[in-house]
Amino acid sequence: MDFLVCGDFFSITCGTWIALLNGFVGASVAAVLGALVALGVVILTNRFQRKQSAKVLTEQRAGLERQLSEQRAALERQLQEQRDEASRQREFLAISDLVAAVQLGANTIGSEQDLGQVFANTEAAVTRWGFEIASDAAKTEFDSWPPLLWMIQTQARVASFQRSKDPATYASALNAVVTATATVVKTAKRWPSASEVARSELLHNMATVRVRLAAEAEQLKAAVLNNARLVDDDPSRMKRETSPEESVPSRGVL
Repeated sequence: MDFLVCGDFFSITCGTWIALLNGFVGASVAAVLGALVALGVVILTNRFQRKQSAKVLTEQRAGLERQLSEQRAALERQLQEQRDEASRQREFLAISDLVAAVQLGANTIGSEQDLGQVFANTEAAVTRWGFEIASDAAKTEFDSWPPLLWMIQTQARVASFQRSKDPATYASALNAVVTATATVVKTAKRWPSASEVARSELLHNMATVRVRLAAEAEQLKAAVLNNARLVDDDPSRMKRETSPEESVPSRGVL
């Protein structure tokens, strides 16, 4: 019984066995604890690395998105600048064509220049200019001028053939042509660089002049028609003066 409790076994004393058992148990416990600690360290390290990796990926993704956003914004700005520049070039070209057409109409009152073609060129230039203008009020105002210009120019041409008989009407017609031409040319040249306030003033001035010229055009119309009837009633003058019906272009308003 004593042998089972504590005795020599394989010539090893009981104390030695107890010491070995204590060492084995201690080593096992230490090994298990070490393994658990190592496992914990590995788990914590992996968790920390995952967090760091996720943080780095998030930062990289945010950086890439920020770069893409900046590149997209820069590209949009560049495209918008290109569109704006193209619009300005189209506007300048339309204004140049409008000024040329209006001045041509004013300079050919006493010639055989086709005022119908002048009107077509003027209207085409105003239409192209309107595509580059954001203000509906400006578009409406500019669209009102080609018919008025053509009507005044046509009446001035008819009056030029009647100037020997009615120089006052001819002078009034020329004055209306000069006023209308100067108004359109001044507005067209100042418009691209004018501020919003200045543009509003230009439109107000154009509208005021247009209303006044429309009233004068009605008076000129009555005068030239009256002169034409007087020529028809006086056969002796028909050889010396050209008939208004022969002078007015086919696209007339008289």
